[in-house]
Amino acid sequence: MASWCVIDLVTPEGGLRRAAAAHEDPARELKLLRAWPTPSPHDSGGRLLEALHSGEPLLFQDFRAETWREVSSGFVPLEQVMEAGEVCSVMVVPLRSHERGLGLVTLGTCMPRRRQGPEDLAMGQELAHRLAAALESARLFLESQRAVRLRDEFLAVASHELKTPLTPLRLQLQGLRRGVEAQGGEPVPPERILRAVRSCESQVRKLAGLVNDLLDVSKLARGRLPLHLEEVDLGAVAREVLEQLSSEAVRAGCRVELMDGERVVGRWDRSRLEQVVTNLLTNALKYGAGRPIHVHVGWGHGVARLSVRDEGIGIAPEHRGRIFGKFERAVSERHYGGLGLGLHITQQIVSALGGSILVESEVGKGSTFTVELPPDAAEAGARAMLARP
Repeated sequence: MASWCVIDLVTPEGGLRRAAAAHEDPARELKLLRAWPTPSPHDSGGRLLEALHSGEPLLFQDFRAETWREVSSGFVPLEQVMEAGEVCSVMVVPLRSHERGLGLVTLGTCMPRRRQGPEDLAMGQELAHRLAAALESARLFLESQRAVRLRDEFLAVASHELKTPLTPLRLQLQGLRRGVEAQGGEPVPPERILRAVRSCESQVRKLAGLVNDLLDVSKLARGRLPLHLEEVDLGAVAREVLEQLSSEAVRAGCRVELMDGERVVGRWDRSRLEQVVTNLLTNALKYGAGRPIHVHVGWGHGVARLSVRDEGIGIAPEHRGRIFGKFERAVSERHYGGLGLGLHITQQIVSALGGSILVESEVGKGSTFTVELPPDAAEAGARAMLARP
């Protein structure tokens, strides 16, 4: 069908990467692999990227070495790929699936073979269609494998995490029962009962938090989280959550500093905001154990801001894009507990309130999570609905 073929696939950055190249002359195959233009996302004027985005194929019936400059902006042709005076007929056919560009197939036919024409272009498009279908099937298969793997990992982690608070709860109750039996009918010292009750309450809160996370994920899968908007003081919410987590901060060896010099009040869902602050602080205590944690509440550019900064292990650049995913984590669950749902639920709550969450991090120097919220979540939601097509 052709003298040579090059296949390029789309990268996450929007450019193309060379996936494969083949030439009827094996000695020229490696040169073709390196020399045929592979445009970057910045080559907005290049004809290859234009074909990729438009879905329209290109046909060059007389493609000479000097024509290469027209194919991709800034490309310098290499004569060793095309013989001096050699003329090729080249077609570039986009690979597309569901209106999404997957890549390009480039087929070149060099003299003395006949020049390519409309019938060759039709065959090239059929070939590209079948190749795109194969690529899409492979992608779906890999995604299904990944989904099954994530599900199995999650079930293993969830079963472990749900059992974790039950073990000390059972031990406290058993210890309390043995204490009562040992007293022989005499009253048990109140301080002993209070210690056991406080410990049991702590474990019940953990268990309830895990169950609530699972319920929230189920709600998110069915649609938006229900919101009950009211006037809320964000600083007061932060102080209450800090008080609730004070014993955990002591166990983690973290000194938590709250800076809330100005009053920050807006129309939000109080219970959901408590959840956001709790998740961010719990995350900081987990990954920044033994170091200070800084919480800041204030206004900036017309939006309410809550930032939680730790000085812990930090997040590698390659993991920052997925830490808000469901069941995702940037570290092994063997060393750090949790269901991998906290940040995902936090992002969904913030989004439902019309806000955004950003993360800045450096490995070994900690992370800063910043939540920005509009003063009125109802108004922000109304504007978002009006902006939808």
